[in-house]
Amino acid sequence: MNTIISAALITLATTGNPADLQSLIGGKVVENINTSKSVLVGDEHYAPPALVVGNTTYRMVAPTATTDNFIIQTGNVIVRLDVGKSEGDNVVRIVSTARVAKAKSGGSANETGRLMISDELVTLATTGDPSGLKSVLGGKVVENLNTDTSVLNGDEHYAPPALVVGGTTYRMVAPTDTTDNFIIKTGDSVVRFDIGKSEGDNVIRVVATSGEGASGFTNSGDSWYDILLGKLGLGDL
Repeated sequence: MNTIISAALITLATTGNPADLQSLIGGKVVENINTSKSVLVGDEHYAPPALVVGNTTYRMVAPTATTDNFIIQTGNVIVRLDVGKSEGDNVVRIVSTARVAKAKSGGSANETGRLMISDELVTLATTGDPSGLKSVLGGKVVENLNTDTSVLNGDEHYAPPALVVGGTTYRMVAPTDTTDNFIIKTGDSVVRFDIGKSEGDNVIRVVATSGEGASGFTNSGDSWYDILLGKLGLGDL
C-alpha cells in the first residue's frame, strides 16, 4: 500500500493500538489521559490508550466508524489528521486544529533512527524535492505556488516546488538551516511539522498552525504570546 506515514501510525489511526508506534519512537502508553475534545464532533471520543513522547501525544479518534483519524498534540496545539484509508487514496489530510488550555507531557523519545513517516516525505522536508512523494501519492508539482506564509518566521520561505494532491498541498520550509520542517495545507488550514531529524529522535511534532482555531508559533514551538510573557515552550494560555 502506498502511503506517506508508517504502518505503525496507520495502526494507531485505524485500531487505536499505539504499541507499534511506541516500538518506533519510545515514549509511554497512557490509558484515558485527559485530552482536549475540541477537534471531536458529535459522539466521537478517543480510543483509551494514548502514546506520549516528550510533550507530544498521539491518539486515535473513535468510534471505529471514523476508521482512520488520529490526533497529534504538541504542547497546547492539537491537530486532527485523516490518513486517507477510507477514501482509498492514502492522502494524509488536515481535518481540524485547535489550541487547548493546558499541555500534557510525559515519557521520553527513543533515538531509534526509525521514522514515523516515509522516506519520500523525509526527502521533501529535508531537500524540498517532492518528486518521490509524487510517485507515492500522485498529484501535480507546482512551482512557486501562492501559499499562506503565516507559519513562517523571519526570512523563512517555502522551497519553490509544492506537491498538490486534490485539495492538499505538501511543501518544504526553507532556508536549508531549518533542515527538517514541512507543511501540509488542506483548505484554509496549514500545519507546520518538524520531522525530528535535526533533533535526532525522529519524532514528528506540530510546530505551528494557521487557519481555524490556530495562531502563529515560532519554529521552536513557542507562541509569540508566550514569548512576550517570558514563558519557555508551550504551556497554559
